[in-house]
Amino acid sequence: MEVMLEEIDEFLEQTKILRQCSFINKPPKIKVGIGWTKEHGIKFNGNLPTREIIIDVLATIRPFIQPSERIYIEKIIKYTTVIYGKSEILEFILKSIKDVEIKYPAVTISGLTYQSKEMLTLYMYGKYLHLDKDKKKIFKEIEQVFGPLAEVYALGQVDKYAYQIFLLAGHIIKSQKSIHPTSTT
Repeated sequence: MEVMLEEIDEFLEQTKILRQCSFINKPPKIKVGIGWTKEHGIKFNGNLPTREIIIDVLATIRPFIQPSERIYIEKIIKYTTVIYGKSEILEFILKSIKDVEIKYPAVTISGLTYQSKEMLTLYMYGKYLHLDKDKKKIFKEIEQVFGPLAEVYALGQVDKYAYQIFLLAGHIIKSQKSIHPTSTT
């Protein structure tokens, strides 16, 4: 139980940091256009957030969405259920997370199909964070086909996950206050 409470507290602390990311705090206007010319075929153009803004939000949200992490959102939902009990909001958040994972379609590149969560992982680790050689190669292939839409796809998922993280944090704080009315978390 103590470990669960510690990880819930860490989740809440990291949520505060996530709120400070400029991608979340001051959402950028993302514009993507697709054109076609006889000479060049399909041409993509767009206005995406800066590399720094993207790295900031990806590095900060990563522990919330990676199953191996202490503050993985689905793990924190389970802990919250154990400590504070089942609730409709927890069921809603869990369903919404699954909806994020199915809302974004799978992508097939070079005969291999990547589900939405895999796409987000390829984006994080192939383009911005650890620059894993294999993931980088795959994501470059995806970008060749989809242009900036590949980033919009991944950033859309980031935005949806962030919303669920904030909902869960609010629920936890409300639950803590109902048990300990003087709590200042």
